[in-house]
Amino acid sequence: MKNMSGMFSGCSMLQTIYVSNNFVVTGITNEDYKKDIFTGCKVLKGALPKYEDNMTSSEFANYKTGYFTKLVGKNGGETIGAVGETLTAESLTLDDEKDFVAYEPFTAKAASYIREMKANTTWATLCLPFDVSLAEKNFRAFKLLSANEATNTVELEEIETSVAAGTPIIIKMNEGQNTLNFSVANKKIAHEIVSAADGNYQLQGIYTKKVFDKSADNNCYIVKGDKLMNPAKLLENTNNKTVGSKPFRAYMVDKSSATAAGAKMFSIGFDNDGTTAIDSLNTIADDKAEYYDLQGKRLNEPQKGINIVKRGGKTMKVIIK
Repeated sequence: MKNMSGMFSGCSMLQTIYVSNNFVVTGITNEDYKKDIFTGCKVLKGALPKYEDNMTSSEFANYKTGYFTKLVGKNGGETIGAVGETLTAESLTLDDEKDFVAYEPFTAKAASYIREMKANTTWATLCLPFDVSLAEKNFRAFKLLSANEATNTVELEEIETSVAAGTPIIIKMNEGQNTLNFSVANKKIAHEIVSAADGNYQLQGIYTKKVFDKSADNNCYIVKGDKLMNPAKLLENTNNKTVGSKPFRAYMVDKSSATAAGAKMFSIGFDNDGTTAIDSLNTIADDKAEYYDLQGKRLNEPQKGINIVKRGGKTMKVIIK
């Protein structure tokens, strides 16, 4: 940009100017070409909260201290703009009917998300772009540890305090609860999603609607009731070829090179006393794990009932059925 003189002058109804980092004014050397750029833009604002008659030069052609706004994402058909040295947007209202895309991290002064579930929903998935405190929530949160193909079960570990932004989780609603409701202030918004769990099976979060094909996505598993089912299993009694998922959810995916064979599902189990319900000793048994009973006595191997399992730096209760 070599000459900006009067570029937006007289645009009395102009409210927002979205720019990217590619818009620069450092090439203007003639002082006359830097004048009266925003003259008369009475309702224009960006990092500056309101128009000032004595602040109309190229000095204010930026989104950190001037009148510009940086484009940082889209929420459905709505443009998300942020301003300031620390990119900050006024608000972010997430909705299951709107795809959310962030081009880079930013902060929202206010962010919210509400989901109304079907009656008697127990298990579900969740992935939000801001961190979530679990204090006094009407659900319990779990991360995926592993999946066992021999017994078609998954192993979960409960998360006690908070869930980091962009982290996909499996949740269990408290009895009689069917609504997720989050309303937070001054939260960093993560534009990237964290892939959760090690090994072949991982939990993958989504901010946008996703369609799973019966054949092409046969290595993906979606929560249905107390099961994780791949599209072939979900659609085996229908003529449908695809099944969809709304935004802000997650699905399990098999990252191995082996192709999933036929309709397949995994059971999700959980005992009311806070233990992960596992149907097979093989799911937790390995040479790095240590096993104890509730009295703290070391066991050579897991036993039926409740076991204390230590693996690496993690300790959990596991019930063997």
